[in-house]
Amino acid sequence: MVRSEPAMTDEDGNFLKSLSALRLVKESVEPLVKKGSLQYTEEIINQARQEAGLYGKDICGHCTTHNAVPCKPGNGLCHYDKDGNCRFHDTSDPLKAFKICPKGICNRIVRIIKSRHRFHSPTFKNTDARRWFQNPFEIMKCFIPTDGYQAIETVEKTDLVGLLSVIINCKSFQSLVAADLGAQHNIFDKMREIRNKTFHSADYNITDRDLQEHMKLMLSILNDAMFLAHDKDAQTAAEKIQEIADSSVHVYCGEEVQDPDLNPESDFSWGKTIRENAREPVRDTVYMVHPPGGMLEVSKGSQHQLSLGCLVVQARRARFSATWPV
Repeated sequence: MVRSEPAMTDEDGNFLKSLSALRLVKESVEPLVKKGSLQYTEEIINQARQEAGLYGKDICGHCTTHNAVPCKPGNGLCHYDKDGNCRFHDTSDPLKAFKICPKGICNRIVRIIKSRHRFHSPTFKNTDARRWFQNPFEIMKCFIPTDGYQAIETVEKTDLVGLLSVIINCKSFQSLVAADLGAQHNIFDKMREIRNKTFHSADYNITDRDLQEHMKLMLSILNDAMFLAHDKDAQTAAEKIQEIADSSVHVYCGEEVQDPDLNPESDFSWGKTIRENAREPVRDTVYMVHPPGGMLEVSKGSQHQLSLGCLVVQARRARFSATWPV
């Protein structure tokens, strides 16, 4: 049933502010995950080489995930029909049958990944063993508990839940994070819960109190004393999140919108160019407008395209102009 209250409420604005802040968190943890992916993938492959008695740069790249992962219950891949036939492996297909890696590396990598997983339950469905030696993130995807990431090749294309899961579940990341990742409800685990709670909300509303708690947790993530606290981009993101938390929100929807506090003569009719000529610059205000598929440019500040179709712009001490196609 459609609500009879106004189309956009303050709590709707909080939801949009939360989305903008979550994007900043994601962009901030990307370098952390990339650094860990490079370092730990190299460690895992080198350990497998040494255990196989290989030295130098020997690689495989021919074994599929079916070949590398042993056929047995409890590995997240193998399920059996009433006759005991595995639905994942197929002994009649060389690409789908389990086999010992000719280099002696790939089966060992499977075992090492499992040993480095905090709960010893990697998701091999997310990975392609043939790319383990080409893409450092390919092995890290085994630490994401939900499937659906097989086609994703980069950290940047991975959502925040996936990145946080890699940090939490790969025990090696403890060397890059000050927070105790083994502790129940640690800040990274709580951040994952908040992200899921935000996106899975039935009404997409966030109260003022919840928003402040969310922002506080995001800032604690970006101020983690090991890597993020010393990363310039992460600290810039922390400042932006604080600005978002402290900003007032104005939400405008409709065919024509005016803000008399800024300029009584401003005409926000769609299809026209608007130049804000207020006597005083805009301060501490987030403007959210909903043009029909338009574009908004800001002289200073940031611009975000959200999935809800709203353009969100934080304009701090900046005049702005906006244009929308007819």
